[in-house]
Amino acid sequence: MFNIMAFDWVFILNILVQSGLIGFGIWLYRNVKQSIRDWNAKNAVLTLTTRDLVLGERLASLYEQILTKGFADLKERHEMEELYSQYRTLGGNGAVKKMMDRLTLLPYSEDEVLKFRRSSDLVVRTGERTE
Repeated sequence: MFNIMAFDWVFILNILVQSGLIGFGIWLYRNVKQSIRDWNAKNAVLTLTTRDLVLGERLASLYEQILTKGFADLKERHEMEELYSQYRTLGGNGAVKKMMDRLTLLPYSEDEVLKFRRSSDLVVRTGERTE
């Protein structure tokens, strides 16, 4: 009985090979595998793009808040630098670099802003700048 079953499997396998079903199965497996790789790659790029947009929006929002106040404390500067570092790693553009460059020119505290405004008022009124 065992010999008959073995013969049946060999016979069935021979028919499958000759008819090309195994070849078709291998071809189908490879194409499905490649399609899955392509889909994963496409979604990875989409995820990076979405993350890039969210980081850029967060940087712009924080930058606008800082400009409204007129100064950036250490915590805000640190947060901007961290976000910018991630943004740059993802291949961000130069617009955010310009924002970061402008950020370095802002004072660190409200006292510095008031001091600057007072000295600017003196320059306008007297024409002389005093320290």
